[in-house]
Amino acid sequence: MAGGVIAYKPNGSNVVLRHSLWLEWDRKCYWCTRPLLDSTWADIDHLIPQRGFDAARSRAGLPSSFELHAVENLAPICGSGSRCNQTKPEDISGILGPIQTAVARAEQRAPAVRDRVRRVRSARGVEAGLVKFIASDIDDRIARLGAEYGPQILQRLYAIDPQSVDEYTSSHGVEVDFHALRTNGFDAPAPASLLVNSDGRFAFDAARRLYGVRVEEHLGEPVEAAFAEVVDQIEDEFSDRTDAYDARSTFTADRLPDLSFSLVRWGFDESAGLEMMFIVEMRALFVCSTALTDNDATLVSGQLETDTVAQAEIHLVIAGGDVSANHELTSFKFVDSSHTY
Repeated sequence: MAGGVIAYKPNGSNVVLRHSLWLEWDRKCYWCTRPLLDSTWADIDHLIPQRGFDAARSRAGLPSSFELHAVENLAPICGSGSRCNQTKPEDISGILGPIQTAVARAEQRAPAVRDRVRRVRSARGVEAGLVKFIASDIDDRIARLGAEYGPQILQRLYAIDPQSVDEYTSSHGVEVDFHALRTNGFDAPAPASLLVNSDGRFAFDAARRLYGVRVEEHLGEPVEAAFAEVVDQIEDEFSDRTDAYDARSTFTADRLPDLSFSLVRWGFDESAGLEMMFIVEMRALFVCSTALTDNDATLVSGQLETDTVAQAEIHLVIAGGDVSANHELTSFKFVDSSHTY
């Protein structure tokens, strides 16, 4: 595999080839079709496996000229230790159809993959530095360079064409996974929707790439604090109304709140870091038990319910390795209240 031959190198570096395959296969694992955020998330898979290659090649109906390490036999797959690498069988007898389809797709993409690799090999000056940086494995040195120059590169790219930058870096979307809401005894994740426009997706991706921060993992705590403040507001609002009862419990949420998020704005400054402001709407039914002695001196139990909607601002600041979050309750209203005996 010497000279200008472009193929997998069993004992050499394949980072440029991997990056080129990742791009030409639409940044996805060919086996499960899931998006791969970065080329370093991928391994290079031999479609016709190395073990028993000749027999498997014949079984797949491929000619003797079909080579094991050729680009036509390569595709990006979810990285080492992933479900895909563990579940794809080495014996392709039972998956001939999918493998033959993958080989056909690889053959179609092979010329473009080779062109990309050649361009990297012939790159000079600034282009050479950029392509080497983006294709390299993320080791300590690359991480250090990314931390040092990443903010400046990001600003430059965003100044050139923010829409295209967002499209290329944020096509994977945003997954939201909140901390448990333990307010009022809940110890389970609260379901939530996060409405993020293209500008917001870019901000999420910037946080992840520049600071190694998954923004969604830092939203749970301020949400819990805002939700606890809603409970306090309800207690304050109903304190006068419930003075007539002989006894009552404190208000608790009858179910997990419905949460709806939207990223309103964000800003980036090299010295101040990345700042985000969210609006979160919380809706929940709150209940409390009541007791009242009637005219016959009989203690009557009841339940007071209030359907409440509140809105809060969540401010998140990422600077260096630190993440700070705070909240402000901006609106609060009772949609409906009732008392039953």
